[in-house]
Amino acid sequence: MKQIKILTIGQIAYVDSQRYFIGQLGNVDGVSLQFSGSGPAVPELKEYVQKNQLANVTFTGRYQKQEEPGIVEKTDMINIWLKNDINADSCMANRFYLCAQLRKPMIVNAGTYMADLCEEYKLGVVVKEDDDFKSVIKRWYENYEFDTFSSQCQLYLESVKQDIICFENKLVSLYRQ
Repeated sequence: MKQIKILTIGQIAYVDSQRYFIGQLGNVDGVSLQFSGSGPAVPELKEYVQKNQLANVTFTGRYQKQEEPGIVEKTDMINIWLKNDINADSCMANRFYLCAQLRKPMIVNAGTYMADLCEEYKLGVVVKEDDDFKSVIKRWYENYEFDTFSSQCQLYLESVKQDIICFENKLVSLYRQ
């Protein structure tokens, strides 16, 4: 099986979640982790990677928004995995939309709103905190078929579009009252 490149892109926050994610996949044969962006978690994560001599983890730093598609294109999956807490359980990361738009499978944590959508539309892999990340991700990736995945992304984006239209219509009707 080929090397799986997993990207965390944008604001790098939630140091505990990202440290846990790196801990699960650091120095795992066949997996590379790339962090592109900046944020409060970067210094601690870099220190963790260096202290534990994790050779498969890189940090590329800040980037311009127009560079984002090119960065995403060079990877296989996007990390949106966050440890369960009140914020993570109900949040909706911009990366989620980015995955669907740019047709990259995502990795999310079970028990979250994003996991519900990911499972419903088959947009990636849902990993529980006590799972063996390597096994779950590699097993999912072995069965991954781009054409089916791409169709599911389109279905999801159409549902988002319909939600926006419905919201706009309700807003206009309230305005006209």
